[in-house]
Amino acid sequence: MRWVAALALLTGCPRPVPDHLRVQTQNDMRAAELNFDSREDLLEALVGIDPLVRAPSLPSPDRAREHDADIAAWIEEVKRLEAGDGNAGLLMDQIEERYPKHEVVALARGYRLRRAENRTGNLTGSESGELGTDLAQLLTPLRSTEATEGLTRSPMIFLGDDVSQGMRVYAERWVLAGWMVAPGLHTAPVTRALGSPQYDGLSESPLGRLLRNRETEASTEEGLALLTRATLLSLTRSAADRDTEQAAWAELKFDAREELHADEPEAALLQAAYDALAVGTRSDTNFVGGWVAATGLRWLDACADSPCGGLDRTEAFTHAARWGGPTRGLADVWRVIALKDAIDTMDAGHDTILFPTAIVQLADALLGTDAGPLHLSDLQKSRPDSGVWLDLSRAVGADGSTDWGETRSALGRHLEVVTDTALASNPDNDFTPLLQRIRKRAVR
Repeated sequence: MRWVAALALLTGCPRPVPDHLRVQTQNDMRAAELNFDSREDLLEALVGIDPLVRAPSLPSPDRAREHDADIAAWIEEVKRLEAGDGNAGLLMDQIEERYPKHEVVALARGYRLRRAENRTGNLTGSESGELGTDLAQLLTPLRSTEATEGLTRSPMIFLGDDVSQGMRVYAERWVLAGWMVAPGLHTAPVTRALGSPQYDGLSESPLGRLLRNRETEASTEEGLALLTRATLLSLTRSAADRDTEQAAWAELKFDAREELHADEPEAALLQAAYDALAVGTRSDTNFVGGWVAATGLRWLDACADSPCGGLDRTEAFTHAARWGGPTRGLADVWRVIALKDAIDTMDAGHDTILFPTAIVQLADALLGTDAGPLHLSDLQKSRPDSGVWLDLSRAVGADGSTDWGETRSALGRHLEVVTDTALASNPDNDFTPLLQRIRKRAVR
């Protein structure tokens, strides 16, 4: 019977253990020894030496509540899950929804990463579809329904062929982003933990550098100018629908190629912007601007830490916009770029073999622009059906759409709303006429 219990633990679904059989773990003993006299001390104790906060020593919820009720609520949910009660992905997602601008976002993601690591540790070559479904429930807000039964395609195809490695890069980046979801979070413990030699690789990742350099001053002017130019170039491409506009875009791209000596000028400018901003991120402009640049590179599939894809890129732009300041308008424009690109891709590929790629991109853009929920089954189909169109239209507040034409109209109305937000933060600049063009044509 011992091997049965061990298998249940390794698969991330432990059964409840009776109190009289519970063994005091090393974490339990360390938790009893934790000392903290403030909210900041509590976060220091939770992070410890692991910037990904995968398995922290947890004080009692009552002790934590003296300093932060939201962290206490997270601890209660983790203890409940560790006792074998509940769905880890769902409960941690609910924690994020309840406290969207709090450090518990990162804490919840760290716990989900640990559960995902347990799951991939038992990977066999024959279960990639099943594994992808399990990982999607842990690492994304996709909802699971009975409709997933019998579907073997992984909803996480963007992780690539090496699912375990792809998951690690994707989830670690996602956990680090949890410390960036809003201004005012206490990131000092993460900055310190990233300085440990065992995390050299993580600290050199795009988001790791931004957090690691949080105490370093650097100029903002050059990096912000590069990011602005890169964003304008990408918006110009995204807004080019008609032949004359596409011809103008081709000429603009050619000129930029010649000037920058780069085949892909959008990516080249974003990388240059990131490099300039990441040098020192004590300034919120550099910190958030670097995040927008790094995420833009992911959107263009040109990131340094592949796999670049996922269901969290547009969400990053939305969270970056919360910081306000000079990067607010740029983040809002990238939300428009993401949603417009995704709708265009689905428009071109909804009835072709491109659909699996198109649905991932569209799910990313919708979930990141306050639409949803979406279901795992939508990303597990090789061809769309009426259920997919119904889910997509409902996600943006419409109902009854069971074909692409009606769903496209509903998505266009959502694009209008997202574009209006960008116009409000870019009322009179170079982005304005391009945004107005996109809005005018959003519904076809």
